[in-house]
Amino acid sequence: MRTNWEKVVESCLTHLTAHGFTVQYSTNPEEPHNKFESDSLASHAENICCCDEGRARVTGSLPDERYTLYFVLGNAPHEVVCDYAYSSKPELSRAHDWFAAVLSAWSDWAEEQGDEYWAVTKED
Repeated sequence: MRTNWEKVVESCLTHLTAHGFTVQYSTNPEEPHNKFESDSLASHAENICCCDEGRARVTGSLPDERYTLYFVLGNAPHEVVCDYAYSSKPELSRAHDWFAAVLSAWSDWAEEQGDEYWAVTKED
């Protein structure tokens, strides 16, 4: 069974935006210096998934609150975000905790869906 990685990545980005975060841009190893900007989460997912890994820059509501998510396709769907980085200002520590909780909640939900939910279908 093949995984529909665009569905996985778009689901993660949708969850983050539903909790107040904004996708600023995405990148991929094919064009590492090209910061792809779009209002479409599906377009960001497509950009990230054109290779076997990609990144997304996500911002929160506070000044300097930004995160870089590292997506690795091939992990289990709920582990597609293999790591993330954030600005290290101490005054943002509560915001970082909130971001980690939101991302963890999506991962838990994604795992509960099972592999069939994330599989490529005939419509894909």
